[in-house]
Amino acid sequence: MRYKIPISREGITEAARAVYGNSRMQKHAQEQEKVKFYTYDDIPAPGDGEIDPETGFVSRKRIPKRNMPAWQRALVVGVIAAMVAASLVIGFSRFSVNRLVYEQNEETGAWGLQHFVGPPSQKELRLDFVRTEEGGVQTDKPITFLSDFAVADATFVESVYIGPQVREIDRMAFNNMHMLREFVLAPGNAWFCAEDGVLFSKDKTILISYPMGKNETRYVIPGGVTEIAMGAFYHNANNKEQNPLEEIVFNEGLELIGEMAFFGNINLRALDLPGSLRVIGKDAFSKCGALPYRIYIPAGVEEIGRCAFYKCANEQNTSIHEVYIGREAADIVLGDSWLPKIDPKAFASNYPGVFFGVAPEDFVAAAARLMGEGAGNHG
Repeated sequence: MRYKIPISREGITEAARAVYGNSRMQKHAQEQEKVKFYTYDDIPAPGDGEIDPETGFVSRKRIPKRNMPAWQRALVVGVIAAMVAASLVIGFSRFSVNRLVYEQNEETGAWGLQHFVGPPSQKELRLDFVRTEEGGVQTDKPITFLSDFAVADATFVESVYIGPQVREIDRMAFNNMHMLREFVLAPGNAWFCAEDGVLFSKDKTILISYPMGKNETRYVIPGGVTEIAMGAFYHNANNKEQNPLEEIVFNEGLELIGEMAFFGNINLRALDLPGSLRVIGKDAFSKCGALPYRIYIPAGVEEIGRCAFYKCANEQNTSIHEVYIGREAADIVLGDSWLPKIDPKAFASNYPGVFFGVAPEDFVAAAARLMGEGAGNHG
């Protein structure tokens, strides 16, 4: 409903008097009376003093303000504060509880760890027996396997104890654990062992996981290792402070470097691959932006996986520019995009030069000659 007055001199005069009375009290009383005729359900009227083209009346729009009483405002603020406090309590309690998710093999009945979430204060993780929510140890349920990424992203854990019955560790179970310094094996474990905190298969032929938190700049792979497992030296490529490794000394006898084995080792500055190497896995050296200007891949290498050297160029554009391969091009399997771009920009298309059938001594001589001529900035 609208407050309307017919268009006439008397009508306009009456409208003016009704709105602009002789006293403030009269004006206030009149305004309050007019407010009664307007609700939020009314069809919007033209603005003050405008003529409604449909009716020909002068309209005054009076929409009352809905001021919330003080007690209602206080109640709303209190409810919101209570909800925020409750959510914070729930969030902190969630992250302060040691939560291990287990799974049981339906065929064998064996128990394993599927996923772990713990509080930042937890520095040691024991993977030996299934535990209750209260922390009770169920010795009749030994842990025998760890699922893919079972303890991944537990960035606060410094030591992992592996129980006597653990016999299977799936892919990258300990991925992205920035503070991890050591693996400790229970006496009597017949499937795994640890040396200097590094996790190996029992016979030490497979290097399974190198702790990210060891803070060493150089590591010598023990003799007898034939395989570096998937993600064994995986690092977060965006964190230089927690990425200290600069040199890996490979042992003669190594045959396989697994997928993402050295992914993100952004400070790795040397790559002296052994003649025994046969396979370089997918993404094996991805995002290793400090690798030398020229590298040599021995003739024993039969396969280089997809994206093996992906994004090996850094911001200073000082990474791989030349690749020398001992094997002939027809005798080696090269995965898609195995070469890095020289320029890290998204649309760059400048790739390193590749030279096949180069003997080790010829590579050494060529590198020495080029260095003497001042070509390149890495050995």
